[in-house]
Amino acid sequence: MRTSAVLLCAVAALAPAAPARGETLFGAFNTGPSLEKEAGGASLNIAFHPCSDDPALSCATVLEAIEPKGPSGRTALPGGDPVVGFVVIRDLKSKGDGRHRDGKIAAIDESLIKGKLIWYGLKIDENADGTLAATGCLGFICPREMVWTPVQAEIDAER
Repeated sequence: MRTSAVLLCAVAALAPAAPARGETLFGAFNTGPSLEKEAGGASLNIAFHPCSDDPALSCATVLEAIEPKGPSGRTALPGGDPVVGFVVIRDLKSKGDGRHRDGKIAAIDESLIKGKLIWYGLKIDENADGTLAATGCLGFICPREMVWTPVQAEIDAER
């Protein structure tokens, strides 16, 4: 995981820890522990950046998979793409005032468990404390709510 830690530091050095409200999202965040029992509390560190095909939209790439119970050996997604480096969030549109809508998020935990890549709709709201309120949606039903925390403090501690 040394390479992913170096990648995490490099991305964080280029992007501010907290996004500018109402603009394309930037910064590195931890997604918090998976809600899937089989995932054993694993989480992801991700970095937001402009999407390569449309810089007005936000995308996010997996920087590091954090597995508190030790490495599971699951380093590739169904289809063979590696987890680290995968664009996990796509096409998130800024709606202004810290609201981002109409994106898609790959459920890495569910995809690894079920053996097929699973995507949800995504909406994100920026909180005043620098965290992100992320909600995964199936159509207009949005049952999965998460709070993602900036990882800048963790990066600074490693330097």
